[in-house]
Amino acid sequence: MIKRDFELFIGALELGIVPPCENISKCLITLSSEDARKAKRKFRKLKRKIPELRHMTQSDIRNHIMRKCQAVGGELLAGQDQK
Repeated sequence: MIKRDFELFIGALELGIVPPCENISKCLITLSSEDARKAKRKFRKLKRKIPELRHMTQSDIRNHIMRKCQAVGGELLAGQDQK
């Protein structure tokens, strides 16, 4: 796995959502109904925090959230490197 993908995956897990690069429907099916509900709600919460949401396409929204996950994952991995 490349570093970028690893950061994305770790960031998504930290934020409590399904990694947006995967097939989300398949991933949600593997979760319990309660966990899937929580993951969907957290994703919608992240989506609502995007300031220019009205002018964005679904692809833009997905890319924005992927960058957010990657940033969080990068920070976590950078913190682990310093220890």
